[in-house]
Amino acid sequence: MPGQVNTNYVSFSADSVAKLKPGLVLVQRYDERRSPSDWADVVITQEEFDRQGQDPTDCQ
Repeated sequence: MPGQVNTNYVSFSADSVAKLKPGLVLVQRYDERRSPSDWADVVITQEEFDRQGQDPTDCQ
């Protein structure tokens, strides 16, 4: 069974956490191509994370 890193409401796989390097952020995104309630672990740059956090449409 793969390991998990858990916060209050978000759970990341150990494989996803292993992809982190300085300057990268691990987030979860809804993936409608998979099942209706499936969220995918995604690694993005800190710059992209900051940009998305400043976009009001991403904060609803």
